[in-house]
Amino acid sequence: MAAKWLLLGLAFLLPPACGDGINGVPATSGQVQVHAVTTGDAAFPDDYLVLLDGGLPRSIDVNGSVTYSNIAAGDHLIELVEVIGRCHVEDPNPRTVTVVAGGTASTTFNVECLDSNGAPPPEL
Repeated sequence: MAAKWLLLGLAFLLPPACGDGINGVPATSGQVQVHAVTTGDAAFPDDYLVLLDGGLPRSIDVNGSVTYSNIAAGDHLIELVEVIGRCHVEDPNPRTVTVVAGGTASTTFNVECLDSNGAPPPEL
């Protein structure tokens, strides 16, 4: 029984195997921040969807952000979808971001929406 408690106690002293940059163990993952900036007609859609590497979609406000955590270091494909027909996403879409272990990759999708008649917004 004492050996069981000894092993349990040692488990709490060991650093995590996945690495987080703490306790001398190098990080192996990072974060991806995706921003959406929408200009033009005030009658924006409710939100867009973001796909990371073609996975499950996450909702993002038309002028908001979403953060993915624990993303493996390397190149990842980000796509903004569910954009209504009168809105255009600035290229490229999809696009590649590179996650560096322990860091944050960031990208901004600029979206311009025409008014409900299909005209571009007036210049201010």
